[in-house]
Amino acid sequence: MDKVYRKKFIVFLLLFIAMPFLVFHLFIIGINYFRSAIEIPIFLIFPIVWICSLRIIAYMPEIRLTTRKRFQSTIFHSKNVLSLKAIAEAIMWYILIFLIYYYYHIQFNFPKSAESWQYGGIFQIIIGYVALFITSFVGSMIIGFISVSMSGVLRLLRKSKIISKRLGSAFLIYLGICCLYSAFYRLISIHDPKSFEHQINTTLDALYYSTVTITTLGYGDIKPASNIAKISVISEALLGIFLLAILIGIIISISIGKNNRV
Repeated sequence: MDKVYRKKFIVFLLLFIAMPFLVFHLFIIGINYFRSAIEIPIFLIFPIVWICSLRIIAYMPEIRLTTRKRFQSTIFHSKNVLSLKAIAEAIMWYILIFLIYYYYHIQFNFPKSAESWQYGGIFQIIIGYVALFITSFVGSMIIGFISVSMSGVLRLLRKSKIISKRLGSAFLIYLGICCLYSAFYRLISIHDPKSFEHQINTTLDALYYSTVTITTLGYGDIKPASNIAKISVISEALLGIFLLAILIGIIISISIGKNNRV
């Protein structure tokens, strides 16, 4: 191991070693806190875990492993851990993690509320956190495996000329945005019950309202009342129109391409 690699590895550990544990911990705690609104940790917190894990991999020093080489074909590769950008991004992630922990503290009195779940004293709490620390790395490995698999699917979609596959990928993005906003609406409703004229009380309500918004149906049975709710509805409606335009553009471009080949 040469000096440059050793230096990169040490800096990488100093900057990112705690992140897999922290972000995975946020996800697990979120599942416990939002038991009646499970879409919030799944659609809001898990994407943060996923993206953070990919960014950690991006700054990982070069190693001669097949998995690492497969990651080099994605957009998450060749980042210099010794750069100021790496330090700035690490600081940004730690600030984001701190803000989510702070929200937990304000909303749920974390960590006292978390420790109250334990009935075996401090020893059981320590064992629980050790297990969480281990599973955080396992979770990161699973996320990495899924990301590698998805990168292969995306490469296939880029090469493919089959309209159904392109439309399917666009539809998944459309559905993902719909789910993301449903979780955000539920979070707003929990934080301020007066954000909507009729409070969003269930996961189905949140998904229903997000679907009605992104498709611009606007039934009017649930209406935004606060400024943050109105801004969120406007942004989702605009994204829905934009994605619909992309779907139509895909169909037209493929149709033109087929006509040119005839």
